Amino acid sequence: MEDETEGDQFNPVDLPITKREKEVFILTVKGYSQKDIAERLDISVKTVENHRQKIGEKLGTHKRYEWVETARKYNVFQP
Repeated sequence: MEDETEGDQFNPVDLPITKREKEVFILTVKGYSQKDIAERLDISVKTVENHRQKIGEKLGTHKRYEWVETARKYNVFQP
């Protein structure tokens, strides 16, 4: 299975999130469900929920569309 977070240009210094939070952030922004993220990262859905909660606190928003804007702002994905 291809790792959906591999190859994405992202500098974790740009955003105050951990490596695992980065993986959850990228998959969330790409539109994956909590269940899909859990399966891809081999973690529980509850752990995904916890990561999303912490990311939201660190970014100051829990709204997915604002996460997409943050990803664009910080050039999370390079063409």
